[in-house]
Amino acid sequence: KHTLTAKITGIEDPLADAIEFQVYNGTTLFKTGRAPVKTQQAVYATTITAGGNYRVRARAINDDTSKASDWSGYSGEEETIPDSMGSIKARAETKDSVRVSWDAIGTAKTYEVEYATKKSYFDSSGEARSTTVTATYAIITGLESGHEWFFRVRAVNDQGESGWSGVVSCIIGTKPEAPTTWSLTTNVSVGE
Repeated sequence: KHTLTAKITGIEDPLADAIEFQVYNGTTLFKTGRAPVKTQQAVYATTITAGGNYRVRARAINDDTSKASDWSGYSGEEETIPDSMGSIKARAETKDSVRVSWDAIGTAKTYEVEYATKKSYFDSSGEARSTTVTATYAIITGLESGHEWFFRVRAVNDQGESGWSGVVSCIIGTKPEAPTTWSLTTNVSVGE
């Protein structure tokens, strides 16, 4: 999920001692590194960050003359897992629904929203429910009124899932009626 490996095989130039690689995240140079040529191939691996689209180019280097070939064309673009989720918000829509919203994650294709009546239900039991959406919000309906509901979100793409967002909560239902006064009076009289 967080390692990019670039490999060139079939290197037939006897003067190529090493291959220099440039890794780009979008149009920004992310990292440069070298790998020695062994058995007509060079392999370079580097740690990358989530939420990026990476591509690589390379050139041959001769250590004795310090000469380098021209840069190759760029490889195809490789997408990583989505970046971590930021904060999310939850607010009651109706007496049985909640709107959960968040900021977009650039490489996300969908978002998974998980919700439960207890925070402890996440990751430990089958009590949490989930739904998948493509927008940057979800309206969760059919919730039982009068409870506090807990929510969290993660971004998903073809490479995998981001980590979960922090958990937020929302109480849904109608406002209670104002309390009324109650009194009990008893009359007592003394007689025969």
